[in-house]
Amino acid sequence: MFFTRLMTAAVSFVVLFCVFYLGGAMLVGAEVGLKAAEKNEQSLASDAGIAKIKQEAKQEAREKVEADIGTIAIVAAVLSGVCSLGLAFSGVLPWCRKKRPTVAGQSSGEIPDNPA
Repeated sequence: MFFTRLMTAAVSFVVLFCVFYLGGAMLVGAEVGLKAAEKNEQSLASDAGIAKIKQEAKQEAREKVEADIGTIAIVAAVLSGVCSLGLAFSGVLPWCRKKRPTVAGQSSGEIPDNPA
């Protein structure tokens, strides 16, 4: 049972780390893009202005994500570690639940074949 929970925690850590890491990078990029769009509202009149805004926003987002990549990775690792251990050892997932022992004279929860 412990090995099953440990493997569930390891697999869910990898999946959750990818989700949190990519999500954090996307949020930082979206934040930079919104700030760039706010600053350059007057340049939206021409196609050349739009291309310039896109190029500047991409460059700013790339720099911001590269500067914060360590923080994003640490936060993603901590969040995915806590969430994966919580999922694996809390019994939320059916294969990680403890098997309840049957007590003599009490039903084990199974439906009998012959109810009569």
